[in-house]
Order: sequence, then C-alpha cells, then structure tokens
Amino acid sequence: EVNQELINEAIELVKENQKVIVFAGLTDNYESEGFDRKHIRIPTNQLKLIEAVSSISNQIIVVLQNGAPIEMPWIQDVSAILESYLGGQSGTGAAIDILFGKVNPSGKLAETFPLKLEDDLASHWFANSKLTVEYRESIYVGYRYYDSADKQVLFPFGHGLSYTSFEYNDLSMDSLAISDNDCLNISFKVKNIGQIAGSEVIQLYVKDVASTIYRPEKELKRFDKIFLLPNEEKIVTFTLDKRAFAYYNININDWHVESGGFEILIGASSRDIKLSNVILVEGDNNVQVPNYKETAPEYYEIEKVVGKISGNSFKTILGRTIPAAKAGLMAEYTINSTLGDVKNTFIGKKIHKMVEDNFLKMLDGVPEDDTTAVMMKAMVNEMPLRSMVLMGGGMLDFTTAEGLIAMMNGKYLRGGLKIAFNKIASINWEFK
Repeated sequence: EVNQELINEAIELVKENQKVIVFAGLTDNYESEGFDRKHIRIPTNQLKLIEAVSSISNQIIVVLQNGAPIEMPWIQDVSAILESYLGGQSGTGAAIDILFGKVNPSGKLAETFPLKLEDDLASHWFANSKLTVEYRESIYVGYRYYDSADKQVLFPFGHGLSYTSFEYNDLSMDSLAISDNDCLNISFKVKNIGQIAGSEVIQLYVKDVASTIYRPEKELKRFDKIFLLPNEEKIVTFTLDKRAFAYYNININDWHVESGGFEILIGASSRDIKLSNVILVEGDNNVQVPNYKETAPEYYEIEKVVGKISGNSFKTILGRTIPAAKAGLMAEYTINSTLGDVKNTFIGKKIHKMVEDNFLKMLDGVPEDDTTAVMMKAMVNEMPLRSMVLMGGGMLDFTTAEGLIAMMNGKYLRGGLKIAFNKIASINWEFK
C-alpha cells in the first residue's frame, strides 16, 4: 500500500543528494514459484515512489529485482536502469560493482520487454479457461512475434547496454550458394572502440526471404560472447548447417529446407542488426510444403492481426477440433485439475481447506494478509491434484486420488469402491 509519509521522507533525502538509487521490483505475492502472474506491473507503492522522486531529480538510477518483464511507465523520468533479475545472495554485491564501475555490465536480455501485457499475442487467450490452454500464437513467441508484427517494445530481445561501444565489420561467408547438406562458414570482426574493457554478446539471426510456409521475421541461430580490451579487435566465426535454414514440415514429420534466399543477420539485439548478407540455399523441392494461406491467413500476415487470432485459423493449424473449455460444478476433473478448480465441489472444498491450513501452519501465526501468506494461498490454489500425491510423503496414492476425483465428478459409488478396494489391497499387502 502507498505510505505517503515514507514517500515524503524519500523526497527529503532526494533533495539532499545529487544522485539517487531506487531499488524496485516484484515482491513474493506478485511473483514466485507455484502460481502465475496476473499482470506485469510493479507494486503501486513502488510506482508512486519512483514517480515522486523522479519529479524533483533527473539523476535517478533504478535497480530492478524481478524474475520476468515488467511495465515501466516511468522510464522517461529516470537516467538509468540496471536489470539485475534475481541475483541471489551475491546479487547486491554485483549491483554495487556495476554501479561504481568496477565491472562493465555485459548482459543481454533473453526475452522481450513489452510496453504492456496486452501487446503480447498470447495474453489474449492464455489461461482464460480453467481446463484448457490454447496456444494460438503458434510460432509467434517473444521476438518472433514482436519483430514479425513490427510492434513497438520497451526493450527488444538481446538488448543490453555497456560502458563501452563495439564496432562490427567485414562480414565474410565462404559461399553465397549452398545445398541443404552443406555447411556455411561465416566470419566478421568485432572491435571495442571505447575506453573500457568489456564483453559483447553477438547474435546471428536467419531470415527466410520468401518462405512458402509462415515463419518469423527472423530466427536466432547462433550467439557468442567475447571479451575485448579497449581498441582490441577479434574475428568471430559461426558455422550453420541444414537445421539453421529448416522448418518442421508436418507432411513428412521432419525438418525441411525450402529452396531460396536466406538473409544472414549479425546483430547486438534482434533490432540492432549490424551486418547482413544473402545466401542461396538449394533444398528438397520434391517435398510438399503445408499451405494454410487460404484457411489460416492470420499466420501469414501476423502484422495485421489486432487482438485475437480466429478460432477457425487456429483449428486449421491444430489439425483437429479445439477442445471445449468445460467449466462449472460438474466439469470433468482429472489428476491435472488444480485445487482451485475442484474447490467448487464438496470434497474438493474440504481438500483445498486442509492443504491451505497445513501450508499456513508452517508460517506460525503470520497474519493472513501477510505477503508470504498471500503467496502460499496462491500456490495452493494453482497446485494440481497430482502434486498432492507426488509431494505428500505417502499420505495419498494415485489410486485413492482417482477415487476422490471420481467422487468430485459425481460418481460417488465408483469413487468410494475404488478407495475401499485400494485400502483393502493395501492392508492385505502389509499383512503378507
């Protein structure tokens, strides 16, 4: 919650100091193991704090501690951001070394930071149903979607700044035309043109210039990290084989290379391409390429998709009817249903309360609105029934769980008999 008294105290500190470091990020009840995030915002009190201190000083550095992307509506109001993710017990020491210039940061993002959650293609239907998840985005995940759709992002995949600068030159390939059974050798030079030693993560992407099947704008195929002293230059080499140019062809259940031009892209991120050239690849032209242009056009023109991909297009590439998203009291519960799902039933409600109470007992009197207690409740809610068997220390076996599930599905006689016979068999086995 927003504490204005603490914010006022922070403002007074900012007035007395030229440079300010704000540590911000995600608390345990916003992000942890065992449950999904509902949004990508940071807590409101942190948001208000950053807004308040940045309104009176432009010398604000924000050090983030979070496990995944977040929204940053304040990004234009601060002078620098250090993304430290979840650094563990040595994380703060590492942050100090970077902030005071003892170490030159050289990390690159292994994910795209969107401007907002709704910008992500998968967010429009992911986990909208309790029992089914539709991956309508298909291959358009992360940068493969954002770059293909030419969508504005907060930070692109592979992005990362440094206290020095690097120059890329002299891209060379040992051939400009190969068959799909050949390997392509690529080399180029990278030079540290700054005054500080540092590392650079070089990324190689491949783009199918005129693909028949739908494919991303570019695909990461190789990367390397090199350390360079000031004014030092090194030659970087990559080798690409057939898989670098291939897509998975469902007609042959194997990887297939289409004949045609492929662009080789060398960059510092997916959107910071430094060098490029085109190679002609001769593939297997006797293989039929799947064609969904008429029946699933959105996947070929992903930049035109606004919001959702239609169910008809998804059904086409799925190759079968989309499973119904069952819901309600008499849904067909399974071993993979969560405790949150089954608490709609009498038995499920009892099990849910028992597990939640046991979790909260471990906190030894911590208030229910405490951060850790909220996290525990969320974990229980999203715990699948199978986890009760796997992590229950032998208190519950799969056969008994199946009996309970049958009873949750309204099949009380069948479930009761299953549990009873399982108990009898267990006693008989112990007797032997």
